[in-house]
Amino acid sequence: MIEGLAVFCISGCIGLELYCGVRLKRILRIRSEERTDNRRAYYRDKAYKTKAEARALKDARQELWRRLQK
Repeated sequence: MIEGLAVFCISGCIGLELYCGVRLKRILRIRSEERTDNRRAYYRDKAYKTKAEARALKDARQELWRRLQK
């Protein structure tokens, strides 16, 4: 009887540990995906900002060149 109870308790602990491991893995995967999305958004915004600055400089140079040619 005691051995059956011990087996039941041990198997319950193992099952609980497996369940917690699966939940932890899922939580970590979700966090990783969120961090990846945030990182991508940051670099995408940075790229758009850099591109806009470069375009503004190019437009300013072209406008200056046009004024000088008149």
